[in-house]
Amino acid sequence: ISAISMQGEGVASVNSGLVMSSANASQAAKNALIRMNISDDIVEFSLPNSYLALEVGDNIEIEGQVNGPFTIAEIRDANERKISARATFNQPAYTNKEAEISTNYTGISIVGEPIIISAHLPQNPNGLSSRILFGAMSEPWSGDIIIKDSETDIELTRLTNSATIGQVSEGISAASSHLWDNRNSLNIELYSGHLSSASELSVLANNNRLAVQRDDGSWEIIGFVEAQLISANNYKLSRLLRGLGGTDFSNSAISAGNQLILLDQNVKFIDVSPEILGNNIAAIAYAGANDSEGLAFNIELNFDPAKALNPTHLTAKRDIISDDIYLSWVRRTRMNGDSWALSEVPLVLVPENYRVNIFNGVSIVRSIEIGTNSFIYSSAQQIADFGVLPASFDFEIAQISSTLGDGHFAAGQFIL
Repeated sequence: ISAISMQGEGVASVNSGLVMSSANASQAAKNALIRMNISDDIVEFSLPNSYLALEVGDNIEIEGQVNGPFTIAEIRDANERKISARATFNQPAYTNKEAEISTNYTGISIVGEPIIISAHLPQNPNGLSSRILFGAMSEPWSGDIIIKDSETDIELTRLTNSATIGQVSEGISAASSHLWDNRNSLNIELYSGHLSSASELSVLANNNRLAVQRDDGSWEIIGFVEAQLISANNYKLSRLLRGLGGTDFSNSAISAGNQLILLDQNVKFIDVSPEILGNNIAAIAYAGANDSEGLAFNIELNFDPAKALNPTHLTAKRDIISDDIYLSWVRRTRMNGDSWALSEVPLVLVPENYRVNIFNGVSIVRSIEIGTNSFIYSSAQQIADFGVLPASFDFEIAQISSTLGDGHFAAGQFIL
């Protein structure tokens, strides 16, 4: 493919080794000629900061330069504005006149609007507060993305690399946590990045984990062992671990289209003070040094990721002599609770208190606070609540925080 300028001053040739249509060949010839010409017609100069109105993409005239106008390709701000500009040329001739394509080549990289993910998650296992996850992507990467509180102009975090972000392709229902799920799979589409399979031990060590948004707006952390590429950018994830990191407090499903992000070194976290729970943060993200407008978004901070975890191992047994029913449970913790060497997890919420609700159908007939992880539901209390000794009933138990109140409830059932 060869091209020559209208003035006959330059000839560019490309050996493509491809079979091309005449229109594509014409475009390739034009681009080759432009690339040859612009390699020599770049000017660099400095201006005082009073020229802040100039932006990348602006056309300018430079006195004494005959090859103008020039298009600003790069601006570097410091004590002064250092500018690189590239000449904008007249249209070159094509090798195929009947397939002319009108374009205006400037050589400027156009950065699209970034995709920003913010997710309110439970605290780090060794932390004291809930936290916000931040991640972003843009094609091409715009440079550091700075996220600020739009009301105070305080910088919340700075994202230096593009995250692996996507969406759910096929919905999935809620499932039990803490067990390997060999029945269900999660089909997803990635906008950027890629996934690979990992061993079970690696997943247990916090690798191959996604934060996936549920239908109710909360986020679930899901681990996966198998990552099967089924088509371009589409994966089938299987052998799942659900509700990790204390995100098992919701039974909401996950529908197609819900956002997801890979938890790796490209995401950032900030702690959330308990005092601002229940409020929203109006945030704004600036993509790169030349973004003066920013992208506004809202961060919802509800109480669920910070509330006490629901207890586990609920039991209810009737004494055959007294007819009293013994309820018992095991507390959980959001902090330092992963050790298998301890007989019970550390007591973080002091004083230790629980809420016990007894149901008759859908109505609560008895609600009490108790300072131990067991409760004796006497036969007299049962008759007062039900009129007779019940053959069955539902109950629920939550640990109580002195600052956040009742935590997440665990549901149990007594059956004679």
